[in-house]
Amino acid sequence: MSLSVPNIFINQQAFLPTMPTFPMFSMNNFCMPNSIFSMPMMPMFPMPTFNFMPTFNFMPTFNFMPTFNFGNFSFLNTPSQKSSSSSSKSNDSNPVETPTYSGNTKSAFKQGLFKGALAGKEELVTRICKKYNVDPAVVASIIGLESGWGSSNLAQKNNFGGYRAQGDAGKNEKGFGYFSSAEKGLEAMIKNLASYPQRYSDVTAVDFDNIVNIGKHYCNANWGNKVKEMYNSRVSKYLA
Repeated sequence: MSLSVPNIFINQQAFLPTMPTFPMFSMNNFCMPNSIFSMPMMPMFPMPTFNFMPTFNFMPTFNFMPTFNFGNFSFLNTPSQKSSSSSSKSNDSNPVETPTYSGNTKSAFKQGLFKGALAGKEELVTRICKKYNVDPAVVASIIGLESGWGSSNLAQKNNFGGYRAQGDAGKNEKGFGYFSSAEKGLEAMIKNLASYPQRYSDVTAVDFDNIVNIGKHYCNANWGNKVKEMYNSRVSKYLA
């Protein structure tokens, strides 16, 4: 027995979804779309990419250090900077009181301290010592030890401190300099002494507090005590 299926017409449109509609609103010529699918789409733009990172192959350098001028203001050395002077005091077998000089006199010394080629040149010695900030009493004591207060053979060549270097008038076979004047010989000697605090870490100034350490570089370890003897025996009696 066969069954026949009736030919039933199916309305396909009945199965299609319908989209809702929206009312139109007018606000000063502004209209809302009547369908959500009729709204214009925002165009899509690709995001640019960058495949590089700038690099800098230099670093500025500065080849100078600013300096500041404080005029006549000076910083005192602290114990942490240099302490060698205290050791020279502790080893002081022949102490010398650092002399002070009257501001009313040109010379640190009375006339008659020096002899020979330096006779009458006490003021000249004082002036050059003050120029280089060196204690005149130390220099006078060295002159006494090295040249017999200006009367030795070497002093006749205007070398008063046993200065062993070329002078403006030459030097002898042992290397001691000859100078054309007393002033040039004194200047070379005193300028050399004034450089000691910069050249040697155990010397803080050219004075009697440092004379033992100065002697180690100038001559030998006992030289400083001999300089003090010159001060005690003669220079101290001629201070102005």
